Amino acid sequence: MTYAVRVASSLPCVLVLACSVVDVGEPSGVFPCETADECPSGQSCVVGKCFAGDPPTVEIVTPEDEQAFPYVPGPDTPDTIDVSIKVSGANLELIDAASDLGNEFGRGQVVVFVDEEEVETLTFGSLASGVDLVASMANTPGPHRIRAEARFSSGQAYDNVEATGTRLFWIDDGNPWVGFKSPIPNQRFSFEEIEIDVTIAVINFLLVPTVGTDRYPDRGHAHLLFNKPFPDCEFDAACRGDYLEVLVPPAGSEPSTSVSVPSGIPSSAAGADSTLSAVISHNDHSSFLNSSGQPVFETIPIVRVAAPAPEPDTDGDEG
Repeated sequence: MTYAVRVASSLPCVLVLACSVVDVGEPSGVFPCETADECPSGQSCVVGKCFAGDPPTVEIVTPEDEQAFPYVPGPDTPDTIDVSIKVSGANLELIDAASDLGNEFGRGQVVVFVDEEEVETLTFGSLASGVDLVASMANTPGPHRIRAEARFSSGQAYDNVEATGTRLFWIDDGNPWVGFKSPIPNQRFSFEEIEIDVTIAVINFLLVPTVGTDRYPDRGHAHLLFNKPFPDCEFDAACRGDYLEVLVPPAGSEPSTSVSVPSGIPSSAAGADSTLSAVISHNDHSSFLNSSGQPVFETIPIVRVAAPAPEPDTDGDEG
């Protein structure tokens, strides 16, 4: 596709043999798109438009992946702790929104969340070198997450996958815990999507291939459940047996603290409240209970949205 400016002569083009054509390249932010394949060469598809250049990428550098911070119970245990965070990335110039009235592609801010609560907006510094910050968070044992999201200065999020960085880490009290690495809480899926990639991690526990029915105090697998009420579901045999997938390493694999499995999910009406739960189980699929007699699980919300309307089919239309 060529975008050109035609320079008219003193006579209309229809009356001359040719008109001059000056190629000024492809415009940015003009052509609508759903994928980069629909954009001119060298452009990216972001927020439904083609833009010149590569879109932003964002990554959480620290805490490290699945890093564990010790929890020390006692009368002097603080309710909150500070966590040091480093965010890096590329293809995004950090700038205060008030200084970017043109809302230019490749500029904007990075908004940082801890456990889905906004803690900071990065407006200056070099993402290539990494930007450091310190955030306060609840000092509660179990899984915790950091999410960093690149945004235009208008507040609209860059919607390419690489524009959001996430990190799962733990506050470790010595008990087994399970947490989702993917999807993340409130991740959006079309209600027409029937399969997603699920990644979980565990601490003080090992995920092992299901072999036999022996029970072990520190190893097993996990079940993935959709729209089930936990913890009550774990004590209802019919409910806990209605799982979508067994989250387990492939046969013959070594014990692991994380596993990725593609899983089907039921279709759901757009806007419907949906949840995914990961719950640790023994090799024989029976309940794994912690030292307090409670199931070890995590439940996260996911958001089902309407899919884009299909383009009208004009093939064969008669004029």
